[in-house]
Amino acid sequence: MKVNKDALETAAKGKSALKSTPAFISMYNKLNPNDTMWGLIRGDSKILESAAAAGIEPKGVFGSINAGDGITATCGCASARPRRLRSS
Repeated sequence: MKVNKDALETAAKGKSALKSTPAFISMYNKLNPNDTMWGLIRGDSKILESAAAAGIEPKGVFGSINAGDGITATCGCASARPRRLRSS
């Protein structure tokens, strides 16, 4: 599925079924849509096949980049299986 700017703006404004999807809402709320560039990638996207092959199984990847006085980037991954941290 290809998405254009109008489709993303419609989703972000809550005018599509995507905005009611918990996974989308969770990822969207963690990025800054006012940054210079931002994006979301579904976990079943071909671009993430190598991550799934490595056993990571992401539900999605999200992030934003802001270019102003400097460059800042924020990114994250929604995991299908939460990992437990171990201490030694």
